[in-house]
Amino acid sequence: MCGIAGIISFRSSLEEIRATELVRNMCSLQKHRGPDDDALYSDNNVSIGMTRLAILDLRKGLYPLSNENKNLYLFYNGEVYNYPELLSELTASGHHYSSMTDGEVIVHGFEQWGPGCFTKLNGMWAFAIWDSKEQKLVLARDHFGIKPLYYYIDENLLAFSSEIRALLSLPFIRRRPNENCIFNYLVDGRLDHTEETFFASINQLLPGYCATAKPDGSFEKFRYWEMPRVCETLNDDMGEATKRVRELFIDAVRIRLRSDVPVGTCLSGGLDSSAIVSVVNELNEEDKKSVGRRLQGFSACFPGESVDETRFINTEVQATKTDGHIVSPTALELWRDLTELVRTQEEPVGGSSQYAGWRVMQMAKAHHVPVLLNGQGADEIFAGYLEYLGFYIKDLLRRRKIIAVFKETFSSLDLTARMFPLLFTYNRKINRIIWRCLNPEFSAKLAKDLSIRRVDLASSLPQMLRSDVTQYILPSLLRYEDRNSMHFSIEVRLPFLDPRLVEYAASLPVSFKIRHGWTKRIFREAMRGILPEEIRSRRGKIRFETPQRRWFIAELADKIEELLSTDMRASKYVERSEVLELFRSARKKKKLSRLDAEFLWRCINLEIWLREFIPPEPGTSAVLQERHERDKLVPFIPPS
Repeated sequence: MCGIAGIISFRSSLEEIRATELVRNMCSLQKHRGPDDDALYSDNNVSIGMTRLAILDLRKGLYPLSNENKNLYLFYNGEVYNYPELLSELTASGHHYSSMTDGEVIVHGFEQWGPGCFTKLNGMWAFAIWDSKEQKLVLARDHFGIKPLYYYIDENLLAFSSEIRALLSLPFIRRRPNENCIFNYLVDGRLDHTEETFFASINQLLPGYCATAKPDGSFEKFRYWEMPRVCETLNDDMGEATKRVRELFIDAVRIRLRSDVPVGTCLSGGLDSSAIVSVVNELNEEDKKSVGRRLQGFSACFPGESVDETRFINTEVQATKTDGHIVSPTALELWRDLTELVRTQEEPVGGSSQYAGWRVMQMAKAHHVPVLLNGQGADEIFAGYLEYLGFYIKDLLRRRKIIAVFKETFSSLDLTARMFPLLFTYNRKINRIIWRCLNPEFSAKLAKDLSIRRVDLASSLPQMLRSDVTQYILPSLLRYEDRNSMHFSIEVRLPFLDPRLVEYAASLPVSFKIRHGWTKRIFREAMRGILPEEIRSRRGKIRFETPQRRWFIAELADKIEELLSTDMRASKYVERSEVLELFRSARKKKKLSRLDAEFLWRCINLEIWLREFIPPEPGTSAVLQERHERDKLVPFIPPS
């Protein structure tokens, strides 16, 4: 994995804007993404650089990769897992190689097929190709946005990078908050669902998109891949479909073990990460040689808490003879590391569970395992979240399948009973909590632009699954994992987001994914005989969570009250007194609802983010000005 950065000038020369110096500094700020090597290239109106985390072909000095004619130069962040197959195809077409890195198939594939090569790549990436002959910069991001790519553009130049911090180092970019993003975050917790970021002048290239820029100032974006429409009706045989899902998933895991450095896994104890571990255990020794003598699995556990999954982790570890490594984050450790977590993520996050992920990556770093497999994407493509059961029943009701409604309701009642009131009161509950706590001036200005919630947008569960992959759930989860892992120079690979598997899963009817009260129905069947039965047939689901609600009203209560009692930067967006009263009431009752806890987290996270990244406005109180001068943007130091 790597970090890339670059500037293409539209008017001034590179010397006038000191582009090479700026790009070199942008790369240094992303050294944690690639501590093993670096590269820098300048040509007329463009300067591009990268830092490299060496995973395949560990030699130094390989980048930028170029074609035989030396007119295409690649700067690359990611991995292409089907590179041996593509190398063979391109060799047969007459291409010659200078390395055994997966990046070779991108530069030669682009020369051979142009942008058509993007759909041939099975992997994760964000890259820049400079075409010196055409004087054209090409930027591209993978199908699902696993790897990030941010940019700033004005009439003078285009600047891009893997992380926002690199763009913030540029002297011509003002650190201004994007209030639309802040509003959507506070009201409904939505993140990463558009090309906008929390910084007003910085955007992200969306997943499945490519962009071109030229020195004449032109900048064009186009979509090269789109998530298929999820099928609603029966169109396949369940037995054959189960066999195909099993084949695709096993192969997705197999090719993601291709590495010249050790590969391990995350292991939560749930169906998804356990399936990866079990499949690795089933592969032949040649396919899993990067694993070493025993697979290394990394977990976060919370003994004694309702969210703890130690029991299932132990089941999987014992069944596969995996070396398990467990970390148990505490509330006080979260508070101690919260500022660094906010700096790592660069934008606010949805909950404290991201701290558990942060600590898992820290543990993998300590054990010298630079590549991990993880299960992101499975819930969205195979309908794994419990709320999907409720919406499946609503779909059946909409289609007047009354008998099916009764069957599904009773067969899933042990899981959905507590959710039915939520389905009909969620919007009212959100309004009651949040509108009272928002700054009236801020909410009046932006309420008219409030985006429609994903539940209202989706007229059916298939549409909801598609939107959760492309907008409302997966994009933010991928951002969290990228930042947490790369902070510790760890590469994370995601077998469930193999494009072949995603496209096939989308072609299957919802009844293959949810039926008779079971989520992930077809994937459970595909894993029969591979997964330990105790895990394969788990009825309930625990999301990757911390005991956030208890932490807030127990160990962290004094610290949260102290924060909410200070002169807050976030007072421009929330009514501090109302938020404080909300917390004090919950603390007194010793009971904090999930929705209240989520909103309190957003207020806390937003406050720390503002302190770390946004300078106080003119006229801000002396207390806030002094605090900013004391704490402002401490230089980012990658972990050793």
